Amino acid sequence: MKKLFIKASMLCLCAGMAFTSCSKKDDAASPASESQQTAGTDDTRAQNESDAGTNDAETAISSNSSTMRTSASTVDGATIDATNASSQKKLVINYDGMTNVGGRTRSGSITAQLTSGSSWTTQNAAITITYNNYKATRVSDGKSITINGSVVLKNTSGGLVTTMTVADTRTRSIRSSNLSITFDDNTQRTWSMAKKRTITCQGIGTAYTVKVSGDTTISSPSSHGDATHHVAAWGTTRFGTTFYTVIPDNDPVTWISANCTFVPASGSLSIEGLARTLTIKYGVDSNGAPVTTATCAYGVQLSWLDGSGSTTTAVEVY
Repeated sequence: MKKLFIKASMLCLCAGMAFTSCSKKDDAASPASESQQTAGTDDTRAQNESDAGTNDAETAISSNSSTMRTSASTVDGATIDATNASSQKKLVINYDGMTNVGGRTRSGSITAQLTSGSSWTTQNAAITITYNNYKATRVSDGKSITINGSVVLKNTSGGLVTTMTVADTRTRSIRSSNLSITFDDNTQRTWSMAKKRTITCQGIGTAYTVKVSGDTTISSPSSHGDATHHVAAWGTTRFGTTFYTVIPDNDPVTWISANCTFVPASGSLSIEGLARTLTIKYGVDSNGAPVTTATCAYGVQLSWLDGSGSTTTAVEVY
C-alpha cells in the first residue's frame, strides 16, 4: 500500500519544503519581498504536510479488516495502533520522530476514523483525520511545521487504488475548516482547505499519477466581486495577512509515483491577497527551469512583481 499512495514526503507535502532561497533578485531582500517568499514556503509546506498525513491515513484505514479489507498496513516512520479498529473503526498512526522520510522526520500522531459508510471502498464514504501535534522537521536545518485539527477525506468515486486497472481513476475530496498551523517562530494560524484529488493508474502495480487542484469557489475584493474558482486553501499568513490559494484544474500539482514518489513533478498555484500575487511553479531544477525527464525535481520557483513592476524570483528546494 505504501507505494500506492503518494506519501508525505510528497508530500514530504513533498514535504520538507526548504526555507533557503537558492536564487533571487535584489528586490527579494526587502521586508515586503521576504514576507512574500515566507508566505509561499509556508503555504507549500502546510499543504504538502497535510496531504502527507491524509495519504498515510488512507493507506492505514483501507488496509484494516475492520474498515476495509485484510492486508498488511505500513506507514513510513510510524506504527499503527488498531486497538479500536473493530469497535470504533478508528486507527492511530504514531510517528517515531526519528525516521528520515523524504528529507524530514515526523512526530506526534494522526487519528483516522471511518465516520461515514460501511467501509472505505463505498462511494462517498468518509474518514475524519485528526492531527495531534503532527510535527514535520526538515533534517537539513531543523526547521519545522506543526499541524493540529481535523480533515474530512471523502471517497467520491468509491473503490480503492489497489483495485484499479490501467487508465482507471479514483477521486477524493478533502475539506477542513480548523487546521491550526504553527510555524518556526511559534506563530499560530487557522487555515481552511478544499481540494480535489484524482488518482490515475498508469500501470499495474505502483505506477500512479496523482493530481490535486482547488475545489471551492469564493468571492474576494481582488476579484472585483467575481467568483474565484479552484480555491484550495484560505486563512491568514504568519504576518496576519488574509490570503487564499488557487490551484487550477488545467495545471494541478502532480506526483508521478513511477518516477519520484516524494516530490511533485509539475503543477502551479497562486496565492492571492498578499501585497502582490505570488505564483509557485512545481517541478523545477536548481535554476528554476522545469524538469522534464524522469530525474526528480529540485523544488519550486516562486515569482511575483516588485514595486517597480519587475519580476522577482526565488527557488526553494523540496
